[in-house]
Amino acid sequence: MALTASFTFALPKNTPAVKLGVFEVMSKRLKNIHVVIPPGHKGLAFLQVSIPGMQIVPALGSADLYVFGDGQELDFSPNVEIPGPPYQVQMRGYNVDAFLDHSFIVRVTTDKE
Repeated sequence: MALTASFTFALPKNTPAVKLGVFEVMSKRLKNIHVVIPPGHKGLAFLQVSIPGMQIVPALGSADLYVFGDGQELDFSPNVEIPGPPYQVQMRGYNVDAFLDHSFIVRVTTDKE
């Protein structure tokens, strides 16, 4: 049975240093990560998603260290086990917009085992 949790990762304006957020999920098998980049970001806010010991978004080996965009939705299907318990998903990001705060909406789907 799939379990989905939704998180909003907020980044205040002028966040040049990387902000870290840690969120707990209910199960260890990470099936899917859906990232919503709302309109208005204009490529000025950046997000990375990982589990302890492994970068998931963008995929390890990608040319980019962070995802960014404007009015986009991205899907990743890592199908990996999260070390734990606790089962934690980590988000890192920053925002170079001088005027606006930005948020990413991240939906994490795990399989109940």
